[in-house]
Amino acid sequence: MFFVLNAGYAPGNSNKEGESTLLVNEEKKERVFVIHSPIRDLGEFRKLVEQAARLKPFGRVEVNVSTLADKGFHDVPEGGSPWHEYASNNPTPYKFFPDPRIAPFIPAEFVKKNRQLLLDKAEILREYGLGAAFWCYEPNFLPEEFFEVYPHMRGPRVDHPRRSNQEAFAPCISVKETRDMYANMVAELIRNVPEINTFFFKTNDAGSGICWSDWQYTGPNGPVHCKDLSMGERVQTLMNTFKEGAKMAGQEITIHLTGSMFSDEENTDIKNHLPDNCYFKGQNTSIIEDMGIQAMIVSNYPVRGLFNPLEILRSLKPLNNESINTVFINFRVSYDRGYERLDATDKLIGMIVNHLADPPPDDGLIPTLQLLHKLCENWAGKGSAKGLFNAFVALDEVFKYKRVTIPRVAPIYWGVSSRYITRPLVIAPQRLTKKEEEYFLPYIFNVSEEEARQDYTDIHG
Repeated sequence: MFFVLNAGYAPGNSNKEGESTLLVNEEKKERVFVIHSPIRDLGEFRKLVEQAARLKPFGRVEVNVSTLADKGFHDVPEGGSPWHEYASNNPTPYKFFPDPRIAPFIPAEFVKKNRQLLLDKAEILREYGLGAAFWCYEPNFLPEEFFEVYPHMRGPRVDHPRRSNQEAFAPCISVKETRDMYANMVAELIRNVPEINTFFFKTNDAGSGICWSDWQYTGPNGPVHCKDLSMGERVQTLMNTFKEGAKMAGQEITIHLTGSMFSDEENTDIKNHLPDNCYFKGQNTSIIEDMGIQAMIVSNYPVRGLFNPLEILRSLKPLNNESINTVFINFRVSYDRGYERLDATDKLIGMIVNHLADPPPDDGLIPTLQLLHKLCENWAGKGSAKGLFNAFVALDEVFKYKRVTIPRVAPIYWGVSSRYITRPLVIAPQRLTKKEEEYFLPYIFNVSEEEARQDYTDIHG
């Protein structure tokens, strides 16, 4: 998902208070900024795009457009299934431009709304001169009815057996008809939104999977005919299929495989089989790298609006490295469950703009604290800057303490999926009445009601 170009944007002045002017060296390779926030409201999306446009003097700016208009209620089996609930918000090309073989098995109105939202977002990006990106989970599971008609395309089982009430299968990418289907869908996507230059995806989690992968939830599985292929060969085939679809639409795209569930051996094999203009996040060479900047909602969902500028200042330091060609700015909660508040994204983007316009020295704590104090003066005025500064320092210390004492506790899993936020902690949970259980027990991420009731330590994620 790197689009590395040579031309630079013309110099310009920022119109945001406290942001510096800049001078762009047009001889440098152009960076790509990919902004990801699963916003459904077009008014909010426009405001995010306005914020993102402030990065234009520093490189190409792309905003993800793949958010679904609503969750896929049809994906969830009758009676409910926790795993399917997690996957129901995840985008994939067939939820926007389904191949004729898939279309009969997906609600037409669902597709229509998703497509319209995507096209409306693309139109807003055109107004501001920004590019587009497309995020998805691939190969994504398909309805069982599809495989009853096309059994030869059935690939691996991808659901989590302890979290799912119904098996789910993804198509096998080794089958030519599957590849043709995917290429057609990507081609149709690019024809409708030619601004898409970055295609980034995740696999082996939350609704997607590749045949015979070591880390499938049910263990390595898939059809016999493709068992002898290596994981690097499989991912190479998938990426080349996406590239072929873009080529059919008369365009080249840059493809990026983000953090996915693979064994160490598979990671190495994938890295060794990457096609041209394709990258594996965290596995790149020292020449072309990428980095991620993220809002605090990513690690603190469902709490929105937390803002730790000290942590952000630390995360921006790698931007001084000229080999960083792609910067992912993430305002998204896992599984597209939510996104960061716009007032928080505005502050974070402003900090990135300041850093790029006037890179600070990377020489320790004191300059970082001085930068924080300057930001506090811009945000609160000199009279209130000291109080705000002290509050931010204290907040940073709180999160440091949390990382040291309970380093692997993620609120989205502990607080939300296990309902630690709302369930009572009692010695004998079986003695709770149905009335006392109804506001938390049905929502715990577990297919066994008795396990969900009794086992406080059954944490997923």
